Amino acid sequence: VNQPTASSISATICAGAVYNFNGTPLTTAGTYSDTLINAAGCDSIITLTLNVNQPTASSISATICAGAVYDFNGTPLTNAGTYSDTLVNAAGCDSIITLTLNVNQPTASSISATICAGAVYNFNGTPLTSAGTYSDTLVNAAGCDSIITLTLNVTPVLQSSQQASICAGNSFNFNGMMLTTAGTYRDTLQNTAGCDSLIITLTLNVNAVTNGNISASICQGQTYPFNNLQLTSTGTYRDTLVNVNGCDSILTLTLTVNPVPAKPVITRNGNDLSSSASTGNQWYLVGTGAIAGATGQVYTPNQANGGRFYVISTVNGCSSPSSDTLDFIGTGLAEQNFLNWQYFPNPASQFVNVRLELVKADQIRIDITDLSGRIVRSVYEGERTPGLLNLEVPTADLSQGMYLIRLSGKNEQRSGRLLIQR
Repeated sequence: VNQPTASSISATICAGAVYNFNGTPLTTAGTYSDTLINAAGCDSIITLTLNVNQPTASSISATICAGAVYDFNGTPLTNAGTYSDTLVNAAGCDSIITLTLNVNQPTASSISATICAGAVYNFNGTPLTSAGTYSDTLVNAAGCDSIITLTLNVTPVLQSSQQASICAGNSFNFNGMMLTTAGTYRDTLQNTAGCDSLIITLTLNVNAVTNGNISASICQGQTYPFNNLQLTSTGTYRDTLVNVNGCDSILTLTLTVNPVPAKPVITRNGNDLSSSASTGNQWYLVGTGAIAGATGQVYTPNQANGGRFYVISTVNGCSSPSSDTLDFIGTGLAEQNFLNWQYFPNPASQFVNVRLELVKADQIRIDITDLSGRIVRSVYEGERTPGLLNLEVPTADLSQGMYLIRLSGKNEQRSGRLLIQR
């Protein structure tokens, strides 16, 4: 009697697969049996334990920077997206992996900064001193490049020079400093950023106040013009002017007013003519002018010629009025026609009297001229018989100064000086 046989087997498939159990397709886990014929021709019962393994699935995420490559199981990826791949798990079934790939972009930023000339700017560890554009690459929070661009400005220090002048005793305000002494000064100004922006160099000149002294003298009755003042008295006067540097120029004037000598009187003693003035005499001959060397108190005319004489006394530059004329008839002038030729007052103001005594009839002319001989007033012209001629000539319209009175006859001429003064 042959015994039937029995055997057990186990098998594993993946979900979705089919297990052929002696012609029977199996897809579900379980225990199955089948009766076959063994070698002895008896039943051979086979028991099958079938296991069905499930496929696995997983998800992963990854991040790369733009420009980088992600290796996904041999596949190079550069773009963000969702990717999947099927592998074999430990059970020999499919293992589906889903990848979410993120691509982070690099960041860029710009900054600007300003430093003072001579200062140092620390740019991520790099010391910078010159103006310009600089860049550096860092790592941002996503782990990618972060490019920083720096615009660096350097505030320059400017130089300025100026000159100024003040007068001694004054002060110059140099940015709050009151300067009184000549010299070179410097000051540094700062901008709103606290940098030195301008160095000012000042050259300061201090001009001195000048002093001047002058002395002058005038004659009594005259005036001395002193800076819009008409001075008539002896004294010391001061005035403050402005010199070429714009500073005070103190001018001190010592003025002396000298008296005008009295009008001399001529007396005759024989052939000698004497002046009442003891000093400063100058003798004149009418029609000729000053007599050279005749400066003494006594003058003796040439007895042969004679003439009409007068004298003026000058002391300290001040001249007296002309004396009255005195006729000295010399031995050679017996035929003289003009006698007692006089004009007064001298100096004159509003008028002058002219007196003439003629010995014989004559055609005469009397004029007042300036010192160059130009006639400024015709006094008289005509035929005169012997005798006395008295004329009152107005002089109020004549300017102040020295003039000549000129007397002309047919054979004789005389002239004398006339001072118009008011």
